Amino acid sequence: MYMAFMGGKDRLALAVLAWALAAEADVELPDVVEDVQAVSQVQPPTAFVTAPPKFLPDAAYIHSMPPADSSGRMHFYISAMVLFYAGVVVLGTFILWVGTKCKNCRSEPEHILSSLDSLEDGSDAPQLPPQKAGLSRRCKRALFVITFSFTYSATLAAAFASGATGRLSQKTGLCWEVYLILFGTAGVWQITQAIIAAVILPKGRRYGLKTFFTASLSGMCPIISDAYDTLKDMILAALCWQSGVTFVQVIGILSLVGPGTCCDDP
Repeated sequence: MYMAFMGGKDRLALAVLAWALAAEADVELPDVVEDVQAVSQVQPPTAFVTAPPKFLPDAAYIHSMPPADSSGRMHFYISAMVLFYAGVVVLGTFILWVGTKCKNCRSEPEHILSSLDSLEDGSDAPQLPPQKAGLSRRCKRALFVITFSFTYSATLAAAFASGATGRLSQKTGLCWEVYLILFGTAGVWQITQAIIAAVILPKGRRYGLKTFFTASLSGMCPIISDAYDTLKDMILAALCWQSGVTFVQVIGILSLVGPGTCCDDP
């Protein structure tokens, strides 16, 4: 009951505290990095990795860690993100499957949608009332602006807060904990989109099993996702500002302006 009345800051503090307690409790995860190496050598994947003892350490602490501890820290957070991503894909796919079953419980769907945006494409759609064809263009534009604004502000705050607290590194950028928090936020947003897509799905259509996985690649995965490009620009800006050199700081400011000016209307 108390959770329903908690503010956003209280919930965030509680989440951080829970993670810190979990780290101290020697949580173990399958070591995905070691397991991949074992499978490549035709060996059974049996490695596990323990949570790092300190939550959100500064860059100096990380640099002073022995190579074995630093490697174990990297393995733990990479494993956590891979396992989290797998869970998001399974849950999102299940949500779209349930949405299809609920909307077509009395008849077989005639149209398979290969992406979450296919609701806007009328070329392969059955004749349905306009209000059931998906989100309106205005609603889609507003949703895009809200999503981009949140991504921009969250990555900006993460990068400059890390710089202000001594957790910004030229080698890894942000701490692994911050990467995991941002990655988790992206996963929650993907699940939210899946719920919305399942709710507005018109009768006679269904989503393919690969639909959510395809959408998650562009929404969550490093290198190929838009959020990754935005985060990369924010880290560059924070590092440039941290340098103290005027010319380099100007380059950092330009990298902040870039994502907004290059943002096209969906």
